[in-house]
Formats: sequence, structure tokens, C-alpha cells
Amino acid sequence: MSQARRPPRADDALPFYLTIAAAFAQLYRVSEHRGRPTIRLVVFSDAFSHLDHQGMRVILETFERLGLQIITAAPVPPPDQAC
Repeated sequence: MSQARRPPRADDALPFYLTIAAAFAQLYRVSEHRGRPTIRLVVFSDAFSHLDHQGMRVILETFERLGLQIITAAPVPPPDQAC
């Protein structure tokens, strides 16, 4: 699978990640395998850097609702920007 491009602006980030979630749900045929134990892994590097906390919550809840499992790597924010 090729690498997806990083969204260029914050305005594009939420639709970008929702599209990625829908694509993986289709790829893993989530609707056909409900209730069956399968791995539905999605891996991101430096994910969600263009999203605010609310946007991250929406994306993570969407992936969870679709039954997708996320592994993500992200830089540690500076202390003045930490949650």
C-alpha cells in the first residue's frame, strides 16, 4: 500500500482522516465481519498534527466505532501545549 499524503492545512485534516477511516473500513470489510475477531490495524506516523483536541477525539471515536485499531506515532508537544 502506498503512503498517503499529509493534509496540507488544518481545514483539510478532519475530512482527510475521515476518508482514511472509510477506506480502511471498506478494505477490511468491516460490515461483513461484525462480531468476528479479526485484526483491523491502521498505522500512522506523525498523525493528527493538524487537528485540535476536538478533531482528534472525532477521528479516534470514528475509528473505534468502525472497529479499527490504531497505532500512531506523534512527537511530544512542548510543555506549554500539552493537554
